[in-house]
Amino acid sequence: MKKALKKFTIFTILICTIFVVTACSKKVITANDFKKIMDSKGYEVVDVTSQFASQGTMKKGYVALNKNHTYQVEFFELKDKETAESMFDTNKKRFENKKGKSSVETNVNVGNYSKYTLSSGGRFKVITRVENTLLYLDVDKNYKDEVGKIIDKLGY
Repeated sequence: MKKALKKFTIFTILICTIFVVTACSKKVITANDFKKIMDSKGYEVVDVTSQFASQGTMKKGYVALNKNHTYQVEFFELKDKETAESMFDTNKKRFENKKGKSSVETNVNVGNYSKYTLSSGGRFKVITRVENTLLYLDVDKNYKDEVGKIIDKLGY
């Protein structure tokens, strides 16, 4: 009886772990998906891949500018997950180093997904990684709700 209970417990833990990992995973989009979505929302999308060509880590990079050119949303498709994780960590540290005395931050790291947000000094900053892709924003706090909708639309 104890052996059957032990097997059942291990099986239950395994199923729960698989469920948590898959349920917490985000769907990755490609740089081309990003471009299509941002184009459809009226953003001016600029290919910035060549600016990073010498590093050899970038598959594709886009910057999407809003209609008034008052903020931009950056998206990068990198060569692998490890490069994206490194780029995420580097930018997260940059954000943290500029954190003011009064700030609000969130940090999530689950499955294939990492996200860090910071509201500080009149700025709203977001760095999100899904698999080998990265979404980067550093905007005036007045655009927080607007870019929040874009982040949701992208699924990031």
